Amino acid sequence: MWAFFPGAIALLGSVFLIMLRNRTKKPIKSSPEPSREKQSLPVKDEPGVYKSGLLLSDDEKVIEKVFPEIHTIWDVFNRGLKESKDGPCVGTRQDGHYHFRKYSEVLKESTDFASAIIGELETKPGTKLILLLFS
Repeated sequence: MWAFFPGAIALLGSVFLIMLRNRTKKPIKSSPEPSREKQSLPVKDEPGVYKSGLLLSDDEKVIEKVFPEIHTIWDVFNRGLKESKDGPCVGTRQDGHYHFRKYSEVLKESTDFASAIIGELETKPGTKLILLLFS
């Protein structure tokens, strides 16, 4: 009886490999791409508002905000700081691995930068200042 054991193991292993190979050949279903004419669709009862062509049903609502408490990019940054528990924020790399700076480092750099600009502009304390930077 034990003489057939290696052959049985080989047979079962071969059947398993054949089943595994055939299973991975099945195509992965993806969502249908919208035609070029319908990449965006008008939202019902909202003139001038459009949604993705992938949302074919009128019942599918447009998401205005992922998080209702987020209104500005500053809110996004603060949420990232809180959720990541001062984790990695931005990263750079020359050749090889990324080097990340923590949220607290980026916050300090941005605060120092803003303080330097306010100092250069010689603004008085309590003055409301809106500064836009483009790069």
